[in-house]
Amino acid sequence: MREYELITLFPPAEEDGTEALLVDKVKGLVEGNGGTVTSVHKWGRRKLAYKIGDLAEAMYLLCKVQMDPEKTADLETAMRLDRELLRHLLVHDHGGQGPVAPPGIEEVDTDG
Repeated sequence: MREYELITLFPPAEEDGTEALLVDKVKGLVEGNGGTVTSVHKWGRRKLAYKIGDLAEAMYLLCKVQMDPEKTADLETAMRLDRELLRHLLVHDHGGQGPVAPPGIEEVDTDG
């Protein structure tokens, strides 16, 4: 198993509680492809560097993921096919020590 960082961008939501659904969606995609989400950091609603369609903002989630390298292609395919997911980036986190989040970012309990 290798450590990865997965950053996902979703359309901004107006209702509270939507972030929990997004976390569940990402966990479902990762676990459905043989991985495990070890931690989730909600970066919240952020301005995009450039518009995606007509959106200028997105909901950001950063997840620490453990999975076999052979399964990453399947995960990437599943994320590309998900219509709710605007963008994603999956990178190998050498030793699990990569940057996680700036101070003040909320971490979500992944055991619940």
